[in-house]
Amino acid sequence: MAESTTPNSLLSVSSSPFASPINDPTYCQGDWHAPDAQRLMELDSVGHVIEKRCKAHGLECSYPERTQRGSRTRAVARLVLPRGRNVESVESRVGESSSQTRAELLQEALRSDIVTASSPSFSTVASIPTPGITIPQTYDFTNPFANTDITNALMDAISQVQKFRLQDIAKSAITARITIPTPLLRSWIHNYFAHVRTESFLTLVDSRLIKIIPDIIDMPHVHLDAGIIVVYHTILYHGCVLPAAFVDANDTKYARQIYLCCLRALPNWQREARGTMTDFVAATLMARAAAECFDYEMSWQMYKLACEYATGLNMHNLDGEDGLSDSDQSKVDEDRKGLWELIQQDLFFRLLYNKPPTLTSSMSNWRVNFPWLSANSQPDMHAIPTMTFLVGSRITLTLIQFFKLLEEEGHDVYVLPKVQKLCEDINHLFHDWQLEQYLQQDQGNDIYWWMVADVFLMGYTCIIFMLRKINDRPPTSPSTSCLKSYPPFSTLTINASRKILDIIYRLLSRYPVAETMSMTVGFFQAFIPYGFVANNVLRSPNPRAFISDLELLERVAERIMALSEVETDFKPIARALQRANNEVREWVNMKGVV
Repeated sequence: MAESTTPNSLLSVSSSPFASPINDPTYCQGDWHAPDAQRLMELDSVGHVIEKRCKAHGLECSYPERTQRGSRTRAVARLVLPRGRNVESVESRVGESSSQTRAELLQEALRSDIVTASSPSFSTVASIPTPGITIPQTYDFTNPFANTDITNALMDAISQVQKFRLQDIAKSAITARITIPTPLLRSWIHNYFAHVRTESFLTLVDSRLIKIIPDIIDMPHVHLDAGIIVVYHTILYHGCVLPAAFVDANDTKYARQIYLCCLRALPNWQREARGTMTDFVAATLMARAAAECFDYEMSWQMYKLACEYATGLNMHNLDGEDGLSDSDQSKVDEDRKGLWELIQQDLFFRLLYNKPPTLTSSMSNWRVNFPWLSANSQPDMHAIPTMTFLVGSRITLTLIQFFKLLEEEGHDVYVLPKVQKLCEDINHLFHDWQLEQYLQQDQGNDIYWWMVADVFLMGYTCIIFMLRKINDRPPTSPSTSCLKSYPPFSTLTINASRKILDIIYRLLSRYPVAETMSMTVGFFQAFIPYGFVANNVLRSPNPRAFISDLELLERVAERIMALSEVETDFKPIARALQRANNEVREWVNMKGVV
């Protein structure tokens, strides 16, 4: 290295990236730019180092005073020294104890040190356990996955899927040419009215008009109400994706095209909508279709419109003085049922997406009974629809209690036992009605099977999100859709997560289509229970006890990966699930299981 002749040059004299003149032991204030080879040292009479070039120029060598550095191992010492004292005490006890071996005593000393360590990260966990959170009895310093955040990784992946789907919808809504054979349109309408006996507000739809629309919609002299056009396309959509329509798997490719037709019909409808009963039905059906197409913001906007129209039509006062109690009781009962399902959706949006209340903001003004309570009405004799509605209504009442609890007592720690009791009530509800047996028996009715699976998903999702919400601080914004990534790893949470994953595996095995993914993994946010189960294994010092959980995770991931081969938009979530399972499998293998 050539010697610098520029006084202000900052050329380095060391290859180390951390080298500096102050830290260099050969630093001399006379000329610290000189190369190492030219720095010839000698000692004076009192033992001080003299640099020869300084001596040649008549300069006095001076060196900065070295300051005492703080100990970098002080924090470590606070952990190591108590451990050393424990080990020393073992040495003195080895000779005195005949029942314990040296190895056993050493393990005891190391375990006791974890509890008594003075580091805040340990003492906080040991002395102030968070209510509802299961704390491991031992801490495994060898766990490389202790800080792995699978839930957030899956959340990012599903956000990518939603982004890809919505981008494709936005582009295709303008440019795509859609041609669907008329016989298919007729078959989907038939499927809808034949199989959806318990659809909300089905009695408000004129089925005769809907059935002839495929033959008259292109006639130049026929004008249809814009709201009816939206209702028509949403019925086509739901008829196309019904399980009974899956006899020909090729029909499912039309689902996205029909949803594009729904979107194209919205501008004209929004200009003409006046809050009529047709507008109300259009908004209700459109909200459900959007939820099945990853268009969750559209679903929320349509749901708000439906609530606005319902209030304007006085549907929240069916059993009040100005209600419809003197009308056909069978139709009134259907309206009652539909209104209670709207309340359920309102609570679900509040719980999962932190949306503000719409219908439930003023329930004291509601006058809507449950169906079949009047003397003149008759119960629905179809067992499964009746049971699922009753169970769903009980879950709705539980959610009403939950939000009332939050309003009255806030997020106080003493509320947690009350919320846990509500979660246990949902579990008891499923046990008492024995609906799980129907899922396992598989009696062949796809519509009923889906209804039972839907009420299970709703109940177990409510358990997870109620526990999450009560253990988290209130979000800072009403638009915040996701709370903290990690809920309490309590028995209630993990068991509910396992149930959800098992149901999703069955659903994807039975209905391997994009709409199933959108409703389960997307709308119900099933990536959260997936992350809970995976994180629970990764944070366990004994992952061998959770082999069945790993197998469940892998079964669900296999179904989603198979679907992603057809629907390539699902590749991000499929890869994220595979990476998560690889980490879980690696941690299990590290603990001795191959």
